[in-house]
Amino acid sequence: MNTRAIGLLHPGEMGAAIGRCLTNSGHAVLWASEGRSAASQARAKEAGLTDAGTVADVASQAGIILSVCPPHAATDVAWAVHGFRGLYVDANAISPGTAREEGVEDTLLAEWALSQPSLGKRSRGSAKAAGAKGWRWVAEMEEIAATMAAAGLPDGFHQAAAEIFRRYPRSSADG
Repeated sequence: MNTRAIGLLHPGEMGAAIGRCLTNSGHAVLWASEGRSAASQARAKEAGLTDAGTVADVASQAGIILSVCPPHAATDVAWAVHGFRGLYVDANAISPGTAREEGVEDTLLAEWALSQPSLGKRSRGSAKAAGAKGWRWVAEMEEIAATMAAAGLPDGFHQAAAEIFRRYPRSSADG
């Protein structure tokens, strides 16, 4: 295993953009062309990725594997490298329950402290801002929902957002 090589599963538009950033920064990025489309192969080539052939070969050669795929495929992609002993980064839009890789939170937070030291402060700032003025977004979300419904479109997302903002505790300074 080359602890400096990064595996990328699978270079769709977002994955290829991440791969390009990594290769532009001097990292060796491996991907598996087996079973992938001509479009994926073109994106990988354009991003400067190195074809390892199979997912098993990526797993045997990389120290880090990044999974960037649609949510419906995330579990299958993870199982394809079952037994991988390096760092597996599930960068997919899936719920915490789906991605549950027990005991990794402390390691992840430590990595973020090194690679993105301002992330914690930004997150706390966003939460504070939402707490201070989120209550004002209830009516905004309801108006957007009404607009969507009037256009014959689903309004559930904005109704749910309004309900979340409605439930957020208001401070006495909120008026």
